[in-house]
Amino acid sequence: MEHLEGETLETRLKKGPLPPSDVLNYGIQIANALDRAHRSGIVHRDLKPGNVMLTQYGVKLLDFGLAKVDTPANNPDWTASSTLTGEAIMGTLAYMAPEQVEGKSADARTDIFGFGAVLFEMLTGRKAFTGDSQAALIAQIMSADPRSFASLGIVVPAALERVVTTCLAKNPDDRWQSARDIALELRFITDSPSQASRKTTRSSRIWACLVGIVIGSVGVLIPLRLDREQNASPVQLELRAPEGSEFSSSGSAISPNGRYVAFVAVTQGKQRLWLRSLGERNARPLDDTEDAHFPFWAPDSSSIGFFTQHSLKRYDLNGFVSRSLAPVTYAEGGTWSKDGVIVLCPSAEFSAF
Repeated sequence: MEHLEGETLETRLKKGPLPPSDVLNYGIQIANALDRAHRSGIVHRDLKPGNVMLTQYGVKLLDFGLAKVDTPANNPDWTASSTLTGEAIMGTLAYMAPEQVEGKSADARTDIFGFGAVLFEMLTGRKAFTGDSQAALIAQIMSADPRSFASLGIVVPAALERVVTTCLAKNPDDRWQSARDIALELRFITDSPSQASRKTTRSSRIWACLVGIVIGSVGVLIPLRLDREQNASPVQLELRAPEGSEFSSSGSAISPNGRYVAFVAVTQGKQRLWLRSLGERNARPLDDTEDAHFPFWAPDSSSIGFFTQHSLKRYDLNGFVSRSLAPVTYAEGGTWSKDGVIVLCPSAEFSAF
């Protein structure tokens, strides 16, 4: 066997998740290796971090011991020596596709599901599917989706998130249909003109949020500025995550008049807006703000703008009404002028109508 110097991806992941740039780099190499195997009629069937080697010369895909020889795409006249009506369940359960768990025939799209699980783990440092028992794990694979990156407090480019979720589709027909297509998509994300600037912009935005909210075990101290005409002394507000919730990295905002803090928190996997005023002891959730992220205030502190997956919305404090202002996709922040103009901060892929 070839002697390789380096470490497995599994060993690397024990130190925590990988930066998106490394995920893209390694992902492209793994996808290219899968594409080469699939074009030769080989389905790996056991793609997992332990079978990916990180060397100084690049990524190596290892251990084809459970591989299945399928009809090569470049040789339609090739025939197998025998035909199977069913397959034994082979592989590592946490990375198996639903059809693999059911003992159905595996093809290239089965490896693509495992590849999605590996990408998810590289980005989050945790497995896409978990369970207290094999039965619970199988149930997760068959019927549940992994937790969203936002609910885990992880910021991922929208295009990369789409690559992962498409790989992990339960129905093979809904996944990427070839590893080559995935490699091209990951390369497109890497070469996107906005990708380099997004690294700096995203980091700056997260640090800007942390200036307002510094998450710690002893709570959060936020300096607040009262109306200038009051000439009041500076005040500090201790803000803790609501009971049973955790702060999200999807943003926070202090109102211009210094009386309120709007922030995003995740409760039981669901993300929504919360509001804490200076005169109250506890924060309260805001109705109809599910999936909210990146809040920002109106200049008069009467309304909060925020984004959901497909909309720009507004929550009015006086009327307690959440309403959609416009369909917007992949926006990651905004600002509200005194003239009522809202300027949006797009991500790598952005559309507004």
